[in-house]
Amino acid sequence: MISLDIKSVTDEIFALTALRAAVTEGDGETPPVLTRDNLPSLRVLVRAAFATLAASLGPLVADASVEDGNPPAPRPYDDHQPVTLDIDLGLRAASLSGGTRLVLKRYLEHLLALSVLEKAYLPVDAAIAADHAAEVSLLLQTVTSILSDDTSPASVTPCYI
Repeated sequence: MISLDIKSVTDEIFALTALRAAVTEGDGETPPVLTRDNLPSLRVLVRAAFATLAASLGPLVADASVEDGNPPAPRPYDDHQPVTLDIDLGLRAASLSGGTRLVLKRYLEHLLALSVLEKAYLPVDAAIAADHAAEVSLLLQTVTSILSDDTSPASVTPCYI
């Protein structure tokens, strides 16, 4: 079971939008920076992206669970309120080394952040959304490759002529 950290996902979203604004400062066409004020809506989009991710990985996913609630009304912007995003990638993921599992977790969190940004930017800037969609597709292929990779040792079968 890999538990994805929604705070890591939203922090990456904030960082990516802030950096985009910083490097394109003054061009007048940069989409707005997303901030903690956007946390309630980002949580909804992250959960939707997580469901899409689990469906996209299909048979590689043994189980997935997502918490459907939001923080209590007095604390909607508290980024320490947990939102459970658990994905069980079966025996293949369980057999991965600790380092590879950590990389896989980070890939999945990055994939979620990019998926949310794709949805957020689509009505504002289709080119940015398309860039995010392309990176999501590449990361999904990478994750699938990691989980599908047969790393069993090669064997030589004797052949008699």
